[in-house]
Amino acid sequence: MQSLEEFDKDNIPDGVIRKLSKYADDPVYTPEAVAKQSRAAMSLCMWTRAMHVYNRVAKVVGPKREKLRQAEASLEEANRKLAEKQVRHCSGARPAGCLGEPARRCRN
Repeated sequence: MQSLEEFDKDNIPDGVIRKLSKYADDPVYTPEAVAKQSRAAMSLCMWTRAMHVYNRVAKVVGPKREKLRQAEASLEEANRKLAEKQVRHCSGARPAGCLGEPARRCRN
């Protein structure tokens, strides 16, 4: 039971997924049908089908997560550069209180 709970679902080899697909795609391999033989087997059926679906979804979502991570890093860098420019812009011949004010108050 512990090995199922700790199973590394994010790194299932493609060969395992191909083998699992033979069963997961079989219309007879359903929790309801398997439950007629064994309740424990029904639970394993549900788990294997869930891992199969998770793997398909992860292959779609994974690249999108990576693009999101890159976009967030780019945004963070752009915000850092903006903050530096705002400080430089506001620290020139501006009123003393300008440094702590939002950018819209610093502009002429």
